[in-house]
Amino acid sequence: MIENIFVTLASEVANIIGQLGYLGVMGLMAIESSFIPFPSEIIIPPAAYLASQGQFNIYLVILAGIIGSLIGALVNYYLAYSLGRKVMYSLADSKLSRFLFISSEKLKKSEKYFIKYGGVSTLIGRLVPVIRQLISIPAGFSKMNLTSFAIYTSLGSGIWVIVLAVLGYVFGENQEMFEKYYGEISLLFVALAVGLVIGIIIKKKLEVKKQKGFTLIELLVVIAIIGLLATIVLVSLNTARTKARDTKRLADMRQIILALAMYHDDNNGNYPQENSSNGGWEHSYEDSGDFIDALKDNGYMSAVPVDPVNSGSQYYSYYVYGAGGSGCDSSRGEFYVLGIRDMENSGRPHADSFGWNCPSRDWQNEFDWVTGNFEN
Repeated sequence: MIENIFVTLASEVANIIGQLGYLGVMGLMAIESSFIPFPSEIIIPPAAYLASQGQFNIYLVILAGIIGSLIGALVNYYLAYSLGRKVMYSLADSKLSRFLFISSEKLKKSEKYFIKYGGVSTLIGRLVPVIRQLISIPAGFSKMNLTSFAIYTSLGSGIWVIVLAVLGYVFGENQEMFEKYYGEISLLFVALAVGLVIGIIIKKKLEVKKQKGFTLIELLVVIAIIGLLATIVLVSLNTARTKARDTKRLADMRQIILALAMYHDDNNGNYPQENSSNGGWEHSYEDSGDFIDALKDNGYMSAVPVDPVNSGSQYYSYYVYGAGGSGCDSSRGEFYVLGIRDMENSGRPHADSFGWNCPSRDWQNEFDWVTGNFEN
């Protein structure tokens, strides 16, 4: 349900951005960066997708996103600067603020974060959930130098906007792939932000203890934390890659199934015959980019996709059986079987597998994901 709401909202935002252009991106990002809860994750990726379709320039989308983020942050900064700490905390506990998911506890959390790490927290905070929108307020309380505030905020916002823009540009309409990859990217950037904070702490320690030096316990703690962060980053990247490959595999299958249906309709109800050098199943890793080459040769696909790994253990397979093959109903004519041998993040069968079987053979036992269809 939440995913459906996310997709619907992102679609509506894409329509608004398509009509308003770069000013729409800028305005929505200004809202997101202020105290109004509006996620950047449904602003920048749809705009980047429109850029991938030629409607926008991706660099101008990123620039508009950064400028909008800075405008929203400046609104918070000047409100805190002008009204002061006491008034802002009173407003944070009002009914309107609760509606906006703002509370004095969240404000206090962002203020402690700013006090602990100083002006650079306006950069780091742009990469940290919850802190992201509110870090500008304690900067206003302390009357932080405006030029430094603008530079740090723009850098932090720029990193975040570029990440979202790349995701939207690369994954386009594939919302499932974006959601999976976004979770891993978020974890990665939180880890990097924490690492940057630790770097600042170490730098301050070095300044204080130039003569005294670190204790053995302090060194061991720092080494342990760095090791933990490195592990988190590596695991996040590896998990993100495998999830992205699995999602691509499912997207490839949808494209091939559609192309096979169009070929079937245009060729008297026939499916393309396999063209395997082994005289049997056609495997994507054996055909040098010519997997189900009839789909490409006849213009149904510019290039038939192959498995992202495409090795002897991970590949796509295709075969056309004669009428009545494996005990199936001969009146239905020939039928094809299309499968993914190995999905990296699931067992057999994959949750999204359609399955395919005849009385004497069940192909789901041979593939993690499989489907098929009769001629008639």
